[in-house]
Amino acid sequence: MNKTILLAFICFIIACFSCNSPTTNSSTASSLLDTSTTASDSTDANKVAPAENWRYSIDSSDKMDNSKVAHAMCDADSVIDLQPPYDGGSLVTIQLRHGFQGSGNEAIIYIDKGQFMPSVEDDAAIRVKFDNEKPQSFNYGEASDGSSNYIFIESAKSFITKLKKAKHVIIEAEFYDNGVKQIEFNTDSLKWSY
Repeated sequence: MNKTILLAFICFIIACFSCNSPTTNSSTASSLLDTSTTASDSTDANKVAPAENWRYSIDSSDKMDNSKVAHAMCDADSVIDLQPPYDGGSLVTIQLRHGFQGSGNEAIIYIDKGQFMPSVEDDAAIRVKFDNEKPQSFNYGEASDGSSNYIFIESAKSFITKLKKAKHVIIEAEFYDNGVKQIEFNTDSLKWSY
């Protein structure tokens, strides 16, 4: 009985060594390589590749003018808290757009849940701080369809010029029934050539 157990144990050891030998098939070798890469990455958590700050897209949705519309979007570093019915966290996004209905550059601020304070007699403004510069005001207008979760910065050219150089931006805006909030963005590495 002991010889049978000993023989089975020896066969088991031989089988284990043959699985780890250099003559394994290519699929096993590649999975071992993937495992070793993952193990190496997980032991050095500080060497994580940085995420892209900006998302880009080009679409040809403007069939009237047969033109392409370019977009660049950057989400805030974190959500902001608003009162019901917008509770649960609202995400603010900076959006650049070029070519919509034949227009040039547009700078848009968007909130997925909430409403910006409406512009009364075109006097509404946000304050923006680019890196360590002094904050400056930018007047804004509303969307032509009356949507209150979008605002269009009137001095888009000046805003985009500063945005291209900035790594960190703070936007201070007033929200309907929620007062003034400050939203931070990591805007480094914007690629916008329009």
